[in-house]
Amino acid sequence: MIAITGVGWLNRDEFGCVMQQQQWPYADPRSLTKRLLDESVLRYKVAGFRRFDAASKAVVSACALALHDAGIVYSKKSKQDIGILGINEAGALRTNLDYFKDYAACGRTLGRANLFIYTLPSTPLAEAAAHFGFQGPLLHLAFSKDHIVSLLGYADEMITHEEAPAMLAVWAEDECAICFVLTQASAVAHGKSMRLEGIIDIARGSSSVGDMVQNLSHAARG
Repeated sequence: MIAITGVGWLNRDEFGCVMQQQQWPYADPRSLTKRLLDESVLRYKVAGFRRFDAASKAVVSACALALHDAGIVYSKKSKQDIGILGINEAGALRTNLDYFKDYAACGRTLGRANLFIYTLPSTPLAEAAAHFGFQGPLLHLAFSKDHIVSLLGYADEMITHEEAPAMLAVWAEDECAICFVLTQASAVAHGKSMRLEGIIDIARGSSSVGDMVQNLSHAARG
């Protein structure tokens, strides 16, 4: 049986943790990392955070919130056997357009490397894995429908087939994201957790990610 021990989320002006029932405002994307550090959600600065594209900032922030919610400690000197899966509807289209516009503006002879790095949809996941010390599987996925439900189901299968003892499953679009920490229910020693089946039911019954966060928070309070 799989349990979810942490859920972190953010939108364009707030971020929070579902299990711990925490929520904080922030002024603008430039202040996001400082707010996460001030609230001890991030344990130390993220290298190169300012050069990240919007999706990478959202993914790393949502992962930090989910790990904080689950009580998982990480450090610069340690590695963890945790995998990470990610989805979004547009892939890296926005960043590819930004890079192509820059390439065209430079006479179609070169483009800035700091834009090119983020033209792969897996780059935000790689940035998160590097910062948190994840050594498990890393995959960017695409589904035709039921994106978050399908993502959670895929993470469930990876843990069940012993690809990793724990997985992070993250959905991100620009400055908005939600991340789930999944593990074997038998490994949950303390703290709040919810059964994966219950989370999937909530995801199916939610009209948007914002609606899902509200429904998850209500379920966690109960």
